[in-house]
Amino acid sequence: MKLLKEHSWRSSLAGLIIAVVSFAGLGAISTLWLNPFFIRMTPVDGWEIGLLALLSILIGIYVVALGVLVAAGAVWWTWRSRTHPQPDLR
Repeated sequence: MKLLKEHSWRSSLAGLIIAVVSFAGLGAISTLWLNPFFIRMTPVDGWEIGLLALLSILIGIYVVALGVLVAAGAVWWTWRSRTHPQPDLR
């Protein structure tokens, strides 16, 4: 329950921005729509855009979940572990 309290509107906004950017970037690279940089030799099916949308949503959810875990201190590779190193007990 504590992790849900650490969730803020900023992490939701970051997840939404990452999802939109990943949708646009991955869609342009895989040429699901016409762009001046890449050419697609095979036609686009409808399920490919849906799959790209699902992937982008999952990437956004991952960013939000990772942000919540880092804010709660549950991830060991946070900035605190670099700025406050553990003492050497050898």
